[in-house]
Amino acid sequence: LLLCQAQQLMGQIHRAAGAVPDAYEHYQKARRLLEKARTALHNEEMKISFMEDKLEIYEGLIQLCLQNPGPFRLEEAFEYIEESKSRILQDLMSSSEISDTNNTDENQDSVIKLRSEINWYSRKLADEQLRGVEASHKKMADLQSAVRNREKEVLRVIREMPVSEALSAGLSTSKTATLAEIRESMPTDSTLLEYFQIKDHMLAAILTQETFDIVPVTEVQPLAPLMERLQFQLAKFRMGPEYVNTFAGFLLHTTQQHLKELYDKLFQPVEGLLKGRHLVIVPHGV
Repeated sequence: LLLCQAQQLMGQIHRAAGAVPDAYEHYQKARRLLEKARTALHNEEMKISFMEDKLEIYEGLIQLCLQNPGPFRLEEAFEYIEESKSRILQDLMSSSEISDTNNTDENQDSVIKLRSEINWYSRKLADEQLRGVEASHKKMADLQSAVRNREKEVLRVIREMPVSEALSAGLSTSKTATLAEIRESMPTDSTLLEYFQIKDHMLAAILTQETFDIVPVTEVQPLAPLMERLQFQLAKFRMGPEYVNTFAGFLLHTTQQHLKELYDKLFQPVEGLLKGRHLVIVPHGV
């Protein structure tokens, strides 16, 4: 465990000093040690201190690959993107497989409790949104924050699970798909647009049958307020036909304005790379 942390720290130091090859070598060693160490993590305090910042290893490798882009380096960066997201995806896909039994361990109990709290806060948020103009913006913001905090905690607990616990929870590990395999599964005449958040920045991977690019998109900080304003606006359409018909023009104009703001942040930087008749979007973060 200490060796993995040391290699990660050496990677950070060399990267800050501009020694890209040395930084890359240390991050790669940290990544390999990370995979070996995951199964050995049993002590809870060690798991928390060790696993909390493990995504930075992948983020560092992605950024190093993008500093010297080329066909092979872009493909390598994409592999790290998929690896870093895979455990989160496995959690989301396997949530229904975690059951509350007498044999459920402490980690699984925590996940079940957090999911229950997420559902409770989500229902409260939906009820508040249905109040329309009488809804409290502060209360909605507090409820949204409560949901996000518990979602992050669920992901933290899942990431810290040893492989044996992840398997018993239905979160078995799997090999990430390659670009060739993804292309084979894509519809013809389509583009895959996959977002990935690294610290305060959002990147986008754009894949077609012929081309592949990874480009910076926007800073993350402005996105959450834009999403909240759009969600609040859309909630007004639940207030019944009479309200919607009375304020139809205003509702349409305001909704389109919020959508345009999001479009300018997330789609305008990549629209020149989008091809074909079908667009497949893979979100991340926010």
